[in-house]
Amino acid sequence: MSILNSINFSELSEAEALSLIEKAREVVAERKRQSVAEAQQKILDLAKELGLTPEELIRQMPGAKRNKTRVPTTVRYRNPENPDQVWSGRGKRPQWLAQKLAQGQTKDEFLVV
Repeated sequence: MSILNSINFSELSEAEALSLIEKAREVVAERKRQSVAEAQQKILDLAKELGLTPEELIRQMPGAKRNKTRVPTTVRYRNPENPDQVWSGRGKRPQWLAQKLAQGQTKDEFLVV
């Protein structure tokens, strides 16, 4: 017989029902923490058994994100009024360039040669 069958929920006050819900959430959270800790220990044990670090093991899993080495982009556009303001041509157009274009200038005027 389940403990839930012995509780008459309709007889609980609102405060008692909320307290019951909160306690149930705490139990679920603790069980999840325990499950995660057990899974982590299994990964550590398996990695050790295979002579790998946990990171190496996870990296070799299907669907794992690979650490891609990002290649720095080169500067393609520079603000002649402030040489520290540069843009690679990727991503959102910087405000300084948007303002210059709105004034009628072209991107080619700011190309780094």
